[in-house]
Amino acid sequence: MPMGADIKVAVTGTGAVTAAGVGVAALDALVTETPVNLARRHASISDIAIYSTPPFNLAESLQMSGIAAEAVHVLAKTAHRRPPGYAWAVAAAAQAWQQANAFAAPLPPERVGLIIGGSNLNGSEHAEIATGAVVVRPSWAVQFMDTDLVGCISEALNIRGEGFSVGGASASGSVALIQGARLIQSGAVDACLVVGVAPCLSTAEFDAFMQAGAMAQGDVDGIVRNHPFDQTHRGFVFGEGAGAMLLESVDSAEKRNRPLCGLLTGSAFRLAAHRFTTPCADTEARVMQHAIESAGLQSSAVDFISAHGTGSPLGDAVELEAIGQVFKAAKIPVNSAKSWIGHTLSASGIIESIMTLRQLARGQIHPTRHLQSPLETPGCLLNDTAIFGNFSHALKNSFGFSGINTSILWSKGNDA
Repeated sequence: MPMGADIKVAVTGTGAVTAAGVGVAALDALVTETPVNLARRHASISDIAIYSTPPFNLAESLQMSGIAAEAVHVLAKTAHRRPPGYAWAVAAAAQAWQQANAFAAPLPPERVGLIIGGSNLNGSEHAEIATGAVVVRPSWAVQFMDTDLVGCISEALNIRGEGFSVGGASASGSVALIQGARLIQSGAVDACLVVGVAPCLSTAEFDAFMQAGAMAQGDVDGIVRNHPFDQTHRGFVFGEGAGAMLLESVDSAEKRNRPLCGLLTGSAFRLAAHRFTTPCADTEARVMQHAIESAGLQSSAVDFISAHGTGSPLGDAVELEAIGQVFKAAKIPVNSAKSWIGHTLSASGIIESIMTLRQLARGQIHPTRHLQSPLETPGCLLNDTAIFGNFSHALKNSFGFSGINTSILWSKGNDA
């Protein structure tokens, strides 16, 4: 069996639940049709803005995705009496599974892995229990652990290969994708379902983000916006949601006659060797350069960058500096998906990777919203309108607190 770089990793299924709605098509519509601002005030915390998911019934959304009634019953049951993030994650996972035709023609269960991107996912539930607002049930002995979601999704989809959760702060989704690709390239599995879900934050977490200066508290005119790479940026705006990608070896996908949504052709994951929130331009530049080199490409082959781009004044400036180190004066297009759906934290790497693949497939680089006074960017083109063309490769950056830095090189698939 070929191993390592000899095994090419593709994406054969994607799924998402975001402020745009249920499904990847909702994200496509959001960035290609008349722009709408999806951010709203938090229902119970007046100082906080949020890109919230629209209300949806999990069973109904699964049925609308074309999933058989028997599978819908099993999937919906797994998220019963759990925080909203479970329903988002199950819905996204089921969409990816359906697109990959894994319901109708199941993959060998012991050759499929499962990785959940995210840790400390149930802050609001922990807070309710700590204050005595809810009664502790025996099931809490399992449910308080992040691996509960591993169990839920593996049970629902009969996944019996390796499975675990990974924590990488806001880079958790991308860390999970990198680990999923490594599982496939090691020969441990033929496919790996990777799911990222935004944490259900408590008031304490919201307050801490605001005190740290990371989270925006609304604009001067009272309208909520996320402003990545704009001189008016004031921190990130939280976004609810989940994303899922089914990674699969190209050999397995071809044997199953499945179209490829894209290829994970390179990646890098490095620490900056420091604690807390300060980003490091040199480390960010190194992960981008290594991701490109691991794909066997030159920087000139990269058509655009889906940036981490949160709207943090320091984070935005440092990322642009890092991009300049790698791409010099190339004027590479750079955009931020968070300007459309907010910062989904541990889910962002997966949701935004899906959006990156869709841009490659459409031949359309979506703009960064609310970009009125762009930061000075010697090596970057911050586009406020769509850019059209034939694109082959894109970088997706995801960075996290505690010095976590990732970059993934995505290449165009054959399902455009």
